[in-house]
Amino acid sequence: MAFLIKKLLMGRYQQDPEEMDVDDDWVEDDDMTPIQSARILALKVCRNRCLAHASSETALDVATPVLKMFSTLLEHYGSYSADAPDSPQVKSRMRLQAAVSLLHLSTIEAFANVISTNFIWLAITVQDPCYHVRIIFLTKLVSLLTARKLPTRFNTIPFLTIHDPEAGVRTRATAYISFVSKSLTPAARVDQLEIIFIRLLHLLAHHPDFATAHENMQEMAKYIEFYLDLIASSENIALIYHLAMKAKTVRDAQSHTYSENLYTVSELAQELIRARAQARSWSLQSYPGKVKLPSDILRALPNPEAATKILKTQYLSEETMAWLNDIKGHKPSAPAKEKKREPREAKQGKSPPAKRKASRPRANGTTKRAKTRKAARWNSDQSESEEEPSSDGSGEEGEQSDKATSPKRSSSVLSEDSEFGGGEPSEREKKLGRKARTKAQTSR
Repeated sequence: MAFLIKKLLMGRYQQDPEEMDVDDDWVEDDDMTPIQSARILALKVCRNRCLAHASSETALDVATPVLKMFSTLLEHYGSYSADAPDSPQVKSRMRLQAAVSLLHLSTIEAFANVISTNFIWLAITVQDPCYHVRIIFLTKLVSLLTARKLPTRFNTIPFLTIHDPEAGVRTRATAYISFVSKSLTPAARVDQLEIIFIRLLHLLAHHPDFATAHENMQEMAKYIEFYLDLIASSENIALIYHLAMKAKTVRDAQSHTYSENLYTVSELAQELIRARAQARSWSLQSYPGKVKLPSDILRALPNPEAATKILKTQYLSEETMAWLNDIKGHKPSAPAKEKKREPREAKQGKSPPAKRKASRPRANGTTKRAKTRKAARWNSDQSESEEEPSSDGSGEEGEQSDKATSPKRSSSVLSEDSEFGGGEPSEREKKLGRKARTKAQTSR
């Protein structure tokens, strides 16, 4: 092992003049030189040796120098030092092999805990400048994630593909997230895809391209929007928003600088979640449950005063806040719904017209129904007058007619008309008519 590491892997090799003329950052297996193939095989031997000792008591002793070697290759983009004279083709193959080896070693819990300290360098391999490195790394990652061999934090890596210039990389990452989201049980979905949102925010806070400038915040927002597009729903939006807020109540386990980055990303996520909930009419109620934040990347704040100060501080710039408010302003919001409710409210105001019409007096002091019944009574009186007209308009007949037009008589006649249909004379009216004729004959 000493020969492989010190002589073969860490040895300095001059770049081949023919390779310098090749404008490419990738070389296929058949086109590699013998020394290049030997170095790739040496990395595989180191990985397999660690896996062979995984169950032994000396596992970490054997794996620690190897894990450090792999991490160094990722930090220096395929070399063991920044000034190494290796060709771009060799560097791309070396960092790809180091990243894939770390994926395999992360399937062992003891190794995964050590690798998590340099997780950011492994994660951004999916954003490597070389397309072959990105697609091969993502393919291997998806295969291990599908087999449930990797810790849940590795599910954050596919969300880093949103800026990939190749549609194939984004499509593969999206397909995996969609498949897992549909295949998991609700409880497993929470653990595998929803709780990891806090880890995604932490990962963005440690991203090498992170900066608080407005343009950088717009780029960071795309990662969060990509996650919300694939994972957020009306059922889990409260949990996701709760996690975004909780990120501002803790500190980064590594340094104060990364803590401020985390608070900035937290505010950005909260604004984007509120905008999405407003656009889709989702309720952002308080999450009723308790969430345990990952202790390997986060720490509790030292005192309540520090927590209060952080909560009151705005970490996003005014330009970014104006941009976020503009996003929310262009989304369908509450005022549009109020316009839709106006006709219903007007309709509800006119919904009980029957009751108001029944009790509302007309201009002549009577109700519509009374006016109808009065017309019926008038028809009855008219038929009576045609049967036996009065010679002078006086007498008992005239008295009865006057009583019929008075308010007291009106109610009586209306009740009688209502009972007999309003068209036929009543018995009392017939009796009055006979009496009138008898009196007339007597007077003659």
